[in-house]
Amino acid sequence: MQQSRVNSWVIRNYAGDLIAHIHRAMMDLAPVSLTLKSRKVYVGFVQGVPSLDPAKAYIRLLPVLSGYRDSDKLIYCFTTDYAAAIDEVEDPRSLIKVIPLSEIQSAGLFDVGLYERHFVPPSLRV
Repeated sequence: MQQSRVNSWVIRNYAGDLIAHIHRAMMDLAPVSLTLKSRKVYVGFVQGVPSLDPAKAYIRLLPVLSGYRDSDKLIYCFTTDYAAAIDEVEDPRSLIKVIPLSEIQSAGLFDVGLYERHFVPPSLRV
């Protein structure tokens, strides 16, 4: 327990905003959205805090949704819903994506309800 608190303190104070934000989401069991440099988007749950060692700077994410950002409007365009696969697969860890931190362009907490109410264009709402 003490080691976990020390690790959290080090991450909050020395790891930088991206790792600290990802760590907080993991501790709160909150979904995050990650936009990669390629405009690929993942929404999911962080499965491990990235190492502070630059050679091991990866994030493990259990995806719930994935897609891309529209090239003109930069809105999310989700193409894959992992919910059914997570329910069917014997071990959900087999779906984990390992993403280099260097490929992440932006990260944020993701609230599905808020996203649907305020950011889904009216023409795409169900």
